[in-house]
Amino acid sequence: MVHGKRKDSCFIRLEDGYLIVDQQKFAVDQLREAKEFIQKFDEAILACEGDEELLQLEEFIGEMAKLSPEADDSDVQSFYLN
Repeated sequence: MVHGKRKDSCFIRLEDGYLIVDQQKFAVDQLREAKEFIQKFDEAILACEGDEELLQLEEFIGEMAKLSPEADDSDVQSFYLN
């Protein structure tokens, strides 16, 4: 750990209706919590086995954004979380 930040990667995937980040589960209404957790890592990798899984992940993240007051742009171009 360097300056409170782990020097490794996390994997992001969907499982059973939850966003899974490094084995931590986040529901569709937990964008802020997921964002804060992901910021502990140097890199986040989308762990999708094909285009269909990637589309499902994008749709889930889009639903998270719709429910979050932090996301006010309906034309999201990336998944950058600051």
